Amino acid sequence: MLSSYLVSGMPARLWYHEILFCGVDKLSMSITSLSENGGRSFWMFFFEGYFGLCIKFVNPACLTFLFFQNLIADIEEPYGEQPEVMQVLSSILIYIAIMLVVVPMFSCDYQEGFEHNV
Repeated sequence: MLSSYLVSGMPARLWYHEILFCGVDKLSMSITSLSENGGRSFWMFFFEGYFGLCIKFVNPACLTFLFFQNLIADIEEPYGEQPEVMQVLSSILIYIAIMLVVVPMFSCDYQEGFEHNV
């Protein structure tokens, strides 16, 4: 009985669902429940573990690697040999996009009614 508890004092099954796969566990269970009518098949546990590992650990590691790889490439060769006029034009587009997001956030003068029952 003592071996089924982890350092946190939680049972291993509870730690697996609440700590290790917090958030993605419920998502993977809802995906697998679409294929069966209320029952659980043997493959669902394996898919939920695979999906949880990929979404929570593998995907962020791959995206972080790609982000830093692109950052290093941009530091070594800035702007990819583009002329300065293209940088100015792209900066104008970015400022317009930021204004399209920020201005409506502060221009609303009434509270939005939320009638959806969660």
